Amino acid sequence: SGTGGAVISSNSSTASGSYSLAMASNSCTADGEYSVAMGEYTQSRSLRGSFTQGMQRTTAGDTQSRRVVLGRNSTTDTFVSLTADGLADSATDTIQIPENSCMSLKAVVVGVLADGSKVARYTVEALVKRYSSTTTIVWSSVTADHEDDATWDCQIIVYSLGATIQAKGASGENVRWQATVET
Repeated sequence: SGTGGAVISSNSSTASGSYSLAMASNSCTADGEYSVAMGEYTQSRSLRGSFTQGMQRTTAGDTQSRRVVLGRNSTTDTFVSLTADGLADSATDTIQIPENSCMSLKAVVVGVLADGSKVARYTVEALVKRYSSTTTIVWSSVTADHEDDATWDCQIIVYSLGATIQAKGASGENVRWQATVET
């Protein structure tokens, strides 16, 4: 187990991420910091703070759902990736998609200017697949549910291992972004 990790009421599960938890599980892996894995053969896929549940049909992690909160501040009018640790994006803090699979993703993204004078809410939905080491957005929709500033925006992009939610505010404004993501 990782530092502070725990395995409770489980068979052959591991909690190798720091302060992670594998519970009520069979052969689950909670390898992300502060992650939780439960069910049968679920995998947190190193995603910090994720809650993963499900079962195995063919291979470990092939039938599961995950919930994670991503965030980051923006101070320019350039898109920034929202991540599990609030820092620059990497494969361990964005949404990884296993090879030869397809994932449905839904996120509610909220932005608030540091002084609270402007807020925004977006709904991001996507169907993303990864086959032959190529990740593709099959379908996506970004809806601006509310914007106090029309220059703010949100999008989903893909990279070699998965998908990333991105947001941007206005230049010179400190906007705190948070996304609750379900896959």
